[in-house]
Amino acid sequence: MLEHPLLRHPWGVDVLPDATVVAVSYGSHTLTRWSPQGDLLGSWGGWGSAPGNLKMPWAVAVDEALREVLVLDTGNARVQTVPFEALGCSAGRE
Repeated sequence: MLEHPLLRHPWGVDVLPDATVVAVSYGSHTLTRWSPQGDLLGSWGGWGSAPGNLKMPWAVAVDEALREVLVLDTGNARVQTVPFEALGCSAGRE
């Protein structure tokens, strides 16, 4: 079980090719990456409307073909893409 202050109303979750987990949190306006053991590996976003900021993200999806994570940024009425490399994701499943 994951418990962390950044997980305030998490709504979306998916798994990256390296078996780490990405989640979006509606309440903290973040995208987070977690190890399979539940360790926080990083967070991105934060309240705002500039590129890279999020407002009330609702869902997340991994596109392995494009090597991107797509974030449904509900409060900004857009979908943001985050390259795997920006998340520190390795090339394949480990």
